[in-house]
Amino acid sequence: MKTTTAIFAVCVLGISLMFVDSVHAVRVCHDFTLFKVTNRDWDDLGRNNLTDHLKQQPRKYRNILSFNSSDAAMLAKGQRYLRQGDVVILGTDNGHSGFMTAQGIEHYIMVPGQLRDKRDPNRLPAGPTRAANAAAPPHVFGGHFRGDSLVGMLGRLSTRRPQPVEIWSNANDLKVKMTWNTRTDVDLWVEEPNNQKAWFSHRTTTNGGTLLEDVTSGFGPEHYALARAEPGAYTIKVNYYSGPRNARVEPTTVTIVVTEFEGTPRERTQTFTKVLHNRNQTETVHTVRFQL
Repeated sequence: MKTTTAIFAVCVLGISLMFVDSVHAVRVCHDFTLFKVTNRDWDDLGRNNLTDHLKQQPRKYRNILSFNSSDAAMLAKGQRYLRQGDVVILGTDNGHSGFMTAQGIEHYIMVPGQLRDKRDPNRLPAGPTRAANAAAPPHVFGGHFRGDSLVGMLGRLSTRRPQPVEIWSNANDLKVKMTWNTRTDVDLWVEEPNNQKAWFSHRTTTNGGTLLEDVTSGFGPEHYALARAEPGAYTIKVNYYSGPRNARVEPTTVTIVVTEFEGTPRERTQTFTKVLHNRNQTETVHTVRFQL
């Protein structure tokens, strides 16, 4: 009976290990973070590996905010910037990372005494926890944490020193796409709070807004993107800069697609049209107002 039980236990253990190895498994926090983004396995990712993967198609994440955790004002701003699907990266070298959900930041800290163990990312030990044989200091715990704030996530790290913080996102609070129907030069303008304006002569604003193209020979598209909107009004305008060289001005129909909170459950898209008749004609298309 004892022999049968032992064989059964070994078989169960073997099946469990096969499950972890063959279905989904993570070793480090960056593996877990990228698993949350892609639902694929990764193995011993370092910080640079994680960011390289985030920047690749089709995810196209970008670093939208960097600061030091000792800066309380920036820490509060970073918390306000977070949107569902964002990735938070702490520290340098390998550091730590997590994934933003509707409830808060979800992250996994390797359990002291069980470092580098392969684990099923859907069945991680709930934190705070540590193995009985952990050699780490008594205050150091690991495990799977759900719903943390930035402050809470930082407070779970073993280090007491301030940490560099980065927020990576593929969502935009405001995105504008402009196309038009003639071979003319039409310009997209977005007037932002703080007397900022994104247009062909000033493509990137201090608020973080960016005009991505300046198409001068017709049809477009031109895009404006703003990852995180400061409170205030964002006025979208179109300007008939010039017609084709040595040709008369043509009536031009401009189509503008405005998307708010792109890539989030709050996403909303509206489409507008304007007809331009004369050089230097400027028309206001739409104003979007953001609040804290």
